[in-house]
Amino acid sequence: MSSRLILTRLLRFTPRLSSMAGHAHSGPANRLAQEKSPYLLQHAHNPVDWYPWSDEAFKAAKEKNLPIFLSERPDVDKLYMAFVVSVTGHGGWPMSVFLTPEGEPLTGGTYFPPKDSFASLGFESVLKLVSEQWKSNNESVLAQGKALSKAIQKELAPKPGQAPSANHMIQNCYEHLIQTFDEEFGGFGASMKFPKPVDLEFLLYYFKHNSQAEPGQFAKEMIDKTLYEIDKGGIHDHLGKGFHRYAVDRQWKIPHYEKMLYDQGQLLSIYSNFYKITGKYKEVIEDIVEYVKKDLLHKDGGFCSAEDAESYPIEGAPKKKEGAFYVWTKQELEDALTPEQFTAFQKYYNIKEEGNCPDGSDPRGELKQNNTLFIGGKNSIVKIAEEMKISVEEFEKLIEDGKKALLVKRDERPRPGLDFKIITSWNSLMISGLTAAYGAFPEKKEYLEMAQKAVKFLKENLVDDQDRLLRTAYSDENRQNVFQIFSKHSKPILAFSDDYAFLIQALLDLYEADFDESHLKWAEKLQNQMDEHFFDKQHSVGYFNSRDTDSTVFARLQEDQDGAEPCSNSIACNNLLRLSDIFGDKEYRKKAGDIFNGHAKRLETHAYALPKMVIAANRFASAATQHF
Repeated sequence: MSSRLILTRLLRFTPRLSSMAGHAHSGPANRLAQEKSPYLLQHAHNPVDWYPWSDEAFKAAKEKNLPIFLSERPDVDKLYMAFVVSVTGHGGWPMSVFLTPEGEPLTGGTYFPPKDSFASLGFESVLKLVSEQWKSNNESVLAQGKALSKAIQKELAPKPGQAPSANHMIQNCYEHLIQTFDEEFGGFGASMKFPKPVDLEFLLYYFKHNSQAEPGQFAKEMIDKTLYEIDKGGIHDHLGKGFHRYAVDRQWKIPHYEKMLYDQGQLLSIYSNFYKITGKYKEVIEDIVEYVKKDLLHKDGGFCSAEDAESYPIEGAPKKKEGAFYVWTKQELEDALTPEQFTAFQKYYNIKEEGNCPDGSDPRGELKQNNTLFIGGKNSIVKIAEEMKISVEEFEKLIEDGKKALLVKRDERPRPGLDFKIITSWNSLMISGLTAAYGAFPEKKEYLEMAQKAVKFLKENLVDDQDRLLRTAYSDENRQNVFQIFSKHSKPILAFSDDYAFLIQALLDLYEADFDESHLKWAEKLQNQMDEHFFDKQHSVGYFNSRDTDSTVFARLQEDQDGAEPCSNSIACNNLLRLSDIFGDKEYRKKAGDIFNGHAKRLETHAYALPKMVIAANRFASAATQHF
């Protein structure tokens, strides 16, 4: 790939490792060899003139008068994805966008295959087209970029109105969840499933306010069914603990094997809050904490971001495979377990000679003859124990002893890559999760101490010498040291609005647990900084994702959807109401109301897209209610 076609290529500071493939350390290193981000280092020996997202990259593009190919950083990911959706009608990953040296979009799409096919142009042809147009029709191409930028800016411009009633939003959200709920297997939808804790937290809120009515009871049942199925499914790592990112099938059997910190934190919150009401899932709460403590915790108290889905099947293998660290052939299980343990595992975890992956869940054939551990079928422990002519206690011991034996064997395998970035927003979700777990189990002081230590870590390592909150710090691979920058040529990455919102929420949660006023003071200070650098002062409708000082983005975006993580505006609304209650400051409350009005259209027609904001709006309408 010639750098004459596209000189400057940018890679995002992505927390996701799912697309990482093993790279050969052959050929000259590019700029990414100087980085500390594990994602960027994966591409350090690509035959491409990669730049990290930086002023240097844009400066080089301007000096050489060449366009930019972008695979970009998380905060601008959403901005350029909005562009891709506008020009192609759909989004997706990987995202491929071509920019002017000013950062204005030229054209883009999702995945381009290497060569032309009947369905689409190949990447090589796309490169040639962009290059030819840039050279022969430069003035028109630049004008098109400016026109597209203006059109997107207009589309992204706030459209405030009068927020609908809280009751309307609550019912819109609840009815949508009823319509999409999978009564047989839990969760929502009928195919690939994400845990999506924001929906479960909404249902728990709905239940608490309608506990005596049938709809409230059904909300509780939806949560219970989903948490139960997630717990027994393959999305749950039954050996090493913790949860994978999502399931590729309806029944939660086969996961995408990546493990994300933000999932652990949010699932810890919902399981803990549900435990407070029902007394269920104590072991799952302990499970999540043990996983995070063992595999993600930095020695000084922060948490690393993720573990990769792919790993080498054996030492020296030429290629990584999805799930290689987690799956087992029938023979491997027989070799590692006693005959009695294997019989128990085979029945309990649905082990098969041909593998237990459902049809359609393994398009690349990587799981052939492999088994993911999930509690399958309708065979209860009691029934299996009866079949084996042993007691339930004996059966459970066989399973537990078998797990220990398999863990020893699994730990001999090459581990998935650890993303040792320490991200403020995700650490904050984990702090909130630990605080919720402590609320469920006040006798477990360790949960509170882990949360307190994580806050101390953020204050010491994610704030720069100018008292600015940072997005990321970097650990070494052994989780012993911390760096604020990823290379000697780079600058610290300043925090985005979700970092502020999630950290403020975590500090308020922790303050309600230990009554340490230093948490409250820091939360107030961060809220003031967030207002200064992210609030839309012109329209007073919410918070932008990026800072007011970021000159590398052509437009500022406000998110209006709670997904795998809640959006910053949803969390900020509730933070503002909580701060208003604590300090008696009506300006905080007014700002929350402004945000609801700024999202009026979305809340009127698609309130279910913002379940966390709906909770805040109901709190706003009914005055302060107890925060759980």
